[in-house]
Amino acid sequence: MLNDKDAVIDQLTDLATEVDSSDPNGAIRLRELSNAVRGGQYADAWAGNDLYNLINIDAIVNRYRVQQRVDGRIALVETCRNIFIFLPLFFTWLGIARAIPAYYTLVTQYPKFSTTPFLQLWQGGFNGTSSWGWIDTLGGIATIDCILISIIVVLTIYSSIMTHNSQMKRDRKAEALRDNLAHALAGATLFLSTRHWTQPTNFVDRFNSVVNSFNSVISGLEEQIKTERQELAQLAERQRQEFALFNSFKTSLVASMDNVATTIRDLKDSQQVLNTSINSLVAPTQEMTNQQKTLLVNSKSTLDQLTRQAVAQEDVVKQQKLWGEKLHNVLTILDGTVNEAKTLSSHISKFTEEQKGLVKLLQIEHGDQAQLVKDIITNTNAMNRIIKQIDESATNINGVTVNMGEVARRIAAKVPV
Repeated sequence: MLNDKDAVIDQLTDLATEVDSSDPNGAIRLRELSNAVRGGQYADAWAGNDLYNLINIDAIVNRYRVQQRVDGRIALVETCRNIFIFLPLFFTWLGIARAIPAYYTLVTQYPKFSTTPFLQLWQGGFNGTSSWGWIDTLGGIATIDCILISIIVVLTIYSSIMTHNSQMKRDRKAEALRDNLAHALAGATLFLSTRHWTQPTNFVDRFNSVVNSFNSVISGLEEQIKTERQELAQLAERQRQEFALFNSFKTSLVASMDNVATTIRDLKDSQQVLNTSINSLVAPTQEMTNQQKTLLVNSKSTLDQLTRQAVAQEDVVKQQKLWGEKLHNVLTILDGTVNEAKTLSSHISKFTEEQKGLVKLLQIEHGDQAQLVKDIITNTNAMNRIIKQIDESATNINGVTVNMGEVARRIAAKVPV
């Protein structure tokens, strides 16, 4: 309450304590004003001046608002975020550093994998030779980077929200401080104004008051100079520590850049080895393709000959079947003749038995010929399928040759100079 002197004094003391960290000089002025309201030796000096100009509420509130108070949670979140920023780069280069030797070892031991794209082998764990399993695949590295980037985004959003809330809270406290300062100064003004009515003064008292005020100002100025010297010393020490930290960071950064340059050189050397291997495989692959084409032409010619032979064999079988039917008819007629000519039965019977044996042989030969035709047809169909497979193999080999050239050009384009 404005008419309660003790309440005004306590409020001024509490306000001085509150702003001591952000504005030490303002806190000193508030404590001296509290002493003046209590009836101190400088009460007349305070009463004869404008308290609002001496205290300067706006300056105290602004310093209180912008004071550098770091919230421990915000500092922890920002530190974690700054660390996580470098983790995707670390895991990506770690994956590349492990993938290149694994690819070189696999291609050296199994040259057949040299035609397989590098990214496909990486995703497959280089044919299961990776010791870290899923982490050594391209998808594993991408998943880890995605998770880390998501964590960075979440930490950034959380840090921004906490910083905004902290700033809003500081603004509300600053406005509350402004109101409290205005209220306390109003009470102090009332009590110091009534001092002229209740307490007479003379020249000696005023002179003593001025001397005491001057001594107080000198003492306060001396304390302020000492405080500023201590702050300057602390600032110099902090700058020295920051400079040492920067030198350490510079050394680490130079070492990291050297490692990156070494990795790039290794990648370039691996690219050159890969290009050499691919170039050495292009000529044999093209020669193999030409041989496959020649084999395909020869196979087609052989198939045509077998087809013509099968058709001719079919005609022979049909002719033999016709002969068999005619012979069977002849034998039937001969049997009738034998029955009619019993006198010649012995000779004709012997002849008939021989003819029957011949018919059986012809029938057996007919069955063999029919089976041969079926086998030829089956072999012809199998040969057709083989020719189709050979044709598809030649097409695939041509596609692999084109893909190897394209992979070589892409890898050469992606490697930094």
